[in-house]
Amino acid sequence: MAAGGWLVVAGLAALGDWLCAWRGWRRGLWLFKPLTIIGLLAWGWAAGGYAGGMIWFGLALVFSLVGDIFLMLSAGFFMAGVGAFWLAHLAYIVGLNQGALAWRWLPAAMIVVFLVSFGLLLRWGVPQLAGSRLSRRLQKALLAYALFLGAMVVSALFTGLRPSWSLPATTLVSLGALLFFASDGLLAYDRFISKLPRGQFMVHVLYHCGQACLLAGGMIGLGTGL
Repeated sequence: MAAGGWLVVAGLAALGDWLCAWRGWRRGLWLFKPLTIIGLLAWGWAAGGYAGGMIWFGLALVFSLVGDIFLMLSAGFFMAGVGAFWLAHLAYIVGLNQGALAWRWLPAAMIVVFLVSFGLLLRWGVPQLAGSRLSRRLQKALLAYALFLGAMVVSALFTGLRPSWSLPATTLVSLGALLFFASDGLLAYDRFISKLPRGQFMVHVLYHCGQACLLAGGMIGLGTGL
């Protein structure tokens, strides 16, 4: 199948997943959520493959797929899911840090703004976790995960300081990383602090859009597709 066909498959699977998340159809999520990531993986392969630095984007999607499956299982698999997504972010960090750096004011300012915002969010969130009924082990694991998630966003923003990355590529990976960050933030809030109306739906929409933007930006930035 051509790359465009796989992108359509991924898009339709994502729509199916969002509908199931909106309506609370758990069985449908088992089909559509993994199928969306599989469709994105196949799109990346058909559009140019996972040569060079793109191998890290492919690995990030594979680890994300594993994480999705673990998180849909019982609560006993939650830490395994967190670990899989930790590896996904580590792979994205490596993939995004490709190319030499050159100073540019606007990307540098965006990095500073994010770091300040992230610091304020941690200052609010850490006491929230400490006051919850979560075990110390889980609290530490979630904090470590948040730091890796933040590092992934910073790595995406840093592509703006890399001349080898074009503006469209930087825009897409930065948007994708921020959407992924927002998705995980909402997931943590919904799961551990206070339930959100249609929380699962919002988490899934942000997550899939973030993954698609990261992959598309990587293909443009690393010159393997699109």
